[in-house]
Amino acid sequence: MEIKEVVKVKLRDNPMTRCDDMRLIYDVYKVYLPNIDKVPIMSLMYNHKAYGLPSIASIIRYRRKLQAEYPELEATEKIKEERKKKEQQFREEFRR
Repeated sequence: MEIKEVVKVKLRDNPMTRCDDMRLIYDVYKVYLPNIDKVPIMSLMYNHKAYGLPSIASIIRYRRKLQAEYPELEATEKIKEERKKKEQQFREEFRR
């Protein structure tokens, strides 16, 4: 299954993944590496390609794309407001 489809399934089946990128990343990684709980976190971070795991950036990018495309997969209003505020702060900080 392609990354985009895995992310879509996780967003659809687990509403908490819509609001928490770390939970989404864990759930996606669990598809590719079912015994992920037995692998040290440092090993996962340094060797994600060797484990066949998609990059964190790819997972988040697909989450954003899917949430824009499918309103039923959107985060809660509170989380959407927080993300928008962080984006605005980022833009203001790096506009200089």
